[in-house]
Amino acid sequence: MLEADFEARYGSRWRELLEASEGAGESDVEAAEARSEELAALVSSRVDDGRVAALYAKYARSLAVEGQLRVGLDLLGVPDALGRLIGWGLAMHFSDDVVAAPPYLAGLLNGYMASGPSVEVDVAEELAALGEGLLALIEGEVAGDADWELYEEVYGPRPKAAVRMGRLAAYDPELGLVVNPATYPDRVLEVLLSLKERRARRMASSLGLHGEYEFDERSRCGLAYLSVDGTADGSAEVYVCPWIAAPRWVLREGWVNKIFVIWGRPEAPVRRRRDMVVFLHEDGAEVFHPERQRAVHEHFVDLLYRSGLAVNEA
Repeated sequence: MLEADFEARYGSRWRELLEASEGAGESDVEAAEARSEELAALVSSRVDDGRVAALYAKYARSLAVEGQLRVGLDLLGVPDALGRLIGWGLAMHFSDDVVAAPPYLAGLLNGYMASGPSVEVDVAEELAALGEGLLALIEGEVAGDADWELYEEVYGPRPKAAVRMGRLAAYDPELGLVVNPATYPDRVLEVLLSLKERRARRMASSLGLHGEYEFDERSRCGLAYLSVDGTADGSAEVYVCPWIAAPRWVLREGWVNKIFVIWGRPEAPVRRRRDMVVFLHEDGAEVFHPERQRAVHEHFVDLLYRSGLAVNEA
């Protein structure tokens, strides 16, 4: 990759200059940093598109993995910018897949940042345009703790090819999720959970659940408590999920009965598991019973019928 950098930057003299640089040591690096103003002026003289340079400096500089940087620049609207950044010397390879700005250009980059254009991404609008499967994929990737086994039962395998999600993000099976660098993953998760909370509340109201209900930030789903006799065996936690990217601990915590209510239809029949899984959709509900049926599960199915839903019990 270093050879490609030199060829992009120095043209026909790239091999001569690469060979001359091979003996460079720590003292040479220190000398370069001491001449940072001169080097920055040289790089600046090569830059022929200040907007591209400013977008990199202001937003994309935090992406150092080459593939993620390419995707981030594409999301910013400059899909072919990486080669130009390397040719100018504004970015360079530090290893085969790591690209970053040389430290001696900090002052130049700060100048581009100060004068650069502002890029706004309407996170709420972008999320609202996506289906449940992509919303679950974003949540699982950003949160980093999703139970992908249940995700894949509901939505099918994660994409095996790159998927663009408007201006907000892109998913690549090798790179994972790359969020538009004009916003932040934490901001995306915050807005996504706000949308999920509103949809979960509407779902809960259609189920006829009685008692305490809340949106549980730990499980990232609506949560209600159901009991037929006040005992642990006769009680259950009901997770109301407009889409499912539940943390692993939620599904592996086995001391309490759980019922997962998920919006939509499954890609295939859900295997019988310890917990009850219910799919809620416009035409009714599909119920997948747990390995051990308890009175509280039967009570929940009764609630579905009494709510006027057309219930299909698998």
